[in-house]
Amino acid sequence: MMASSQGREIFLKFLKKEFSSENLCFWTACENLRKIKDEKLFKEQCEEMFTTYLDDSSPQEVSLDFKVKEKVMEQRGEPTETIFDEAQSKIYTLMHRDSFPRFLTSSFYKGLLNEDQPDSKERNEKMIQQDSKMEDEGCKSEINNVSFTIDNTSDSSQNNFAQTHLSMDGESTSGTKEVSKVPIHQDSLMDPRVIRELSKDSSGSFRTVTLDTEYDKLLNLIE
Repeated sequence: MMASSQGREIFLKFLKKEFSSENLCFWTACENLRKIKDEKLFKEQCEEMFTTYLDDSSPQEVSLDFKVKEKVMEQRGEPTETIFDEAQSKIYTLMHRDSFPRFLTSSFYKGLLNEDQPDSKERNEKMIQQDSKMEDEGCKSEINNVSFTIDNTSDSSQNNFAQTHLSMDGESTSGTKEVSKVPIHQDSLMDPRVIRELSKDSSGSFRTVTLDTEYDKLLNLIE
């Protein structure tokens, strides 16, 4: 999600509702800082970030622990390329552990999913059509492998009978060929029976499966 500009835009709207948008803004500013190669411009941008996100009087001050903030402030006069690396990592962890789980369970996120439902329905219909096509092609390949041979034989009464034998290439006619199964689509994880089966041995695995499913929804949303 953080790698997608559209994903960050959606997440930022949610963070603004929670009055914590400065965290994502600071993380994005750190990413942009790495692209600056001019030394003078780099220092100017660093100072702007100190003023905006680290000064105590700033309304957009990010929440950093004392040791991390102190280490960054010591480099304010002579900033290096890695000056904000640790601070950015701390803010990312804060969003990942705190803000993002709340985002996935928020009414804001669910509202976005409801708006995306028509597109999701269309995607699901296409997937079903593709699965059916795969099954049809599988059946056709089985039929093409079937050959009919007709043997003409004579019996003691001089009567000729046509006998038809159904045979499979390289297999006995009495055997049953196993039909390959079509791979189960990822949407099957939505089946609550699958979730219960996966979670019967571990109480924590239910949450993992649920979040994986939400990640799939989110990816579809920002694509």
